[in-house]
Amino acid sequence: AKEGCKDCRFGTFNDQKHGSCQPWTNCSLDGKSVLVNGTKESDAVCGPALADFSPGRTPQIIIFFLALTSAAVLFLVLFLVLRFSVLKRGRKKLLYLFKQPFMRPVQTAQEEDACSCRFPEEEEGECEL
Repeated sequence: AKEGCKDCRFGTFNDQKHGSCQPWTNCSLDGKSVLVNGTKESDAVCGPALADFSPGRTPQIIIFFLALTSAAVLFLVLFLVLRFSVLKRGRKKLLYLFKQPFMRPVQTAQEEDACSCRFPEEEEGECEL
């Protein structure tokens, strides 16, 4: 049998009539992915490089953004809880004040004297002798 007519073993191909079997391109040596697997008649087609996300190695940037997002969500939840509890408590207090009749606290004479700081005043006017 002629060289071009023979079957190539697995991992090799022959795309020419009188050519010899050549190994498929090893995409992983270049850090690329295999888009199309090789056959007996065609070479493997390599695609773009794959990101390295092996199970044991998580990129630090993902951990950073995950922590930042978690902190932001926690802060937002705490803020909303505090905001609504203050509004609820403030509304109850406001309603309580409006329901009470308007009354001014009555001070006794002693309390009034204790709080006042009066200065002596001269009387003005005509003086008749």
